[in-house]
Amino acid sequence: MATQTLIHAKHFVAPNLLQVVQDLVFLENQLGMEVKDFEYISPQASEQLKSLLEGFEPSSSVFRKPHPFIHFEDCSEDNQWLVVAALDYVVFRTWRHLETGFTSALEVPDVTTFISECFKPSSWAVVNTVIVSPGDCLCFRPWEFHSIETSGIVHMFYTRKHNVQN
Repeated sequence: MATQTLIHAKHFVAPNLLQVVQDLVFLENQLGMEVKDFEYISPQASEQLKSLLEGFEPSSSVFRKPHPFIHFEDCSEDNQWLVVAALDYVVFRTWRHLETGFTSALEVPDVTTFISECFKPSSWAVVNTVIVSPGDCLCFRPWEFHSIETSGIVHMFYTRKHNVQN
C-alpha cells in the first residue's frame, strides 16, 4: 500500500485572513520573507488539521512570502506533515532529481553536499503540480523536494504527533 504524501483540502483558511496579515512586517529568512515571532493557529484550523492528518496536530505556524526554489523543510519523527494554506493562488510542485532519481531528502546519503543541487533547476523534473486556490490548503511530507510559487502570502503549519491521554 502506497503512503499518502499529498492531501488537498478546500475552504481551510478564513477569507479575511489575508487582509489581517498583509500589512505585517516580513523579514528575510532562508525560505522566504516571514513575520518574525508571530504564530497564529485558529481553533478551526487546529480541528481541521487533526481531522485531515489523523494522529497529528499543528504545533507552530509562520506567515511566509516563499522563495520559489526547490528545497525540503526541516523534519523530525514528530514533524511528519507540513501544511501550506494559500492566502493567494499558489503553484505547488514536487520534484525528482534527474541524475539520481531522488524525490526526497530522506534518500540522499549526504544532504549537506547535495543542497547545491537545489539551486540548479535544470537538474530537476516536475513530479506533481497542484494549483492551490486562496482559502485552500495542501498537506505534504516536509522531506519531499518541493517548490511553492506565489506572488502573495502562505500560512505554513508544522505538525507534531497528537498524544491522546487515556
